[in-house]
Amino acid sequence: MRSFLAATLLATLLSGTANAEFKRFAAELDEASWKSSQSPLHCSLTQRIPGFGTAQFSSSNGRPNLKFQLRSDFSLPLAEGPVTMRSLPAAWAVGEAAEELGVTPYFNGNNLVQLKDKQAWRMLTELSFGKFPTFFYSQYADGAHPLTVSVSAVRFTEGHENFQRCLRQLLPYTFAEIAKSTLYFEFDRVEFTPATKNRLNQIRNYLKADSRIDLMVIEGHTDSKGGRWFNFELGRKRTEAVRDYLLEAGIDPKRVQIKSYGERRPVASNETEAGQKKNRRVEVTISR
Repeated sequence: MRSFLAATLLATLLSGTANAEFKRFAAELDEASWKSSQSPLHCSLTQRIPGFGTAQFSSSNGRPNLKFQLRSDFSLPLAEGPVTMRSLPAAWAVGEAAEELGVTPYFNGNNLVQLKDKQAWRMLTELSFGKFPTFFYSQYADGAHPLTVSVSAVRFTEGHENFQRCLRQLLPYTFAEIAKSTLYFEFDRVEFTPATKNRLNQIRNYLKADSRIDLMVIEGHTDSKGGRWFNFELGRKRTEAVRDYLLEAGIDPKRVQIKSYGERRPVASNETEAGQKKNRRVEVTISR
């Protein structure tokens, strides 16, 4: 039965191309599998295609950015030209027709196909429906042998569910968005405002996820009300409060530096209430 299905699947993949001698790459029924990798910073879902390379979906933290990549383990001597994409039904889906998915440019080197956003989501959706996205290259550089690479939907469900779960847990901000933060405080207070607490939670969640953090610098500032020594101590207390809260993320204390400048480095005039609010701050800078 298995050999019959495999033979039928091959016939389906090559339907309409009987007059061409295709070089075909695809995971057979007993080989097809999907492996998911999950973290708050990156998700991937990968299928190994024997003799060829990998098909991989991936997304990173920040705004939605799904990508699909078809990558060969070796450089193929393919002629330049568009790559035709089709969604083929499984061999056992009698009566279902193939569907055209358009064309995409051929990328030189090992990364043969790179799709983003809507096109990548379409590939993921076709697989979830049990279809086999297949890529048709017109020919090798010798002009004689067309090439197809097929991505199998066999054993896709579990990996797909894990991948979707990971996508929902990706942090919605990038390192660039978290690397520099300004936290504001009420007059003569060390306690966090709701906005400051929310930003600190974002920073802490990122620190827990990214082991590449090399240094965190926390600098305290105040307005000019009160004496200089009083303001220096107030700035120090604020930096210590921020440091202690962020250390709960597990970062090495040796990689954290704190410093109070008191009222010496205002960013706005202390002659107005609005300016004083801007000066009552702690600045957190993270590097990796």
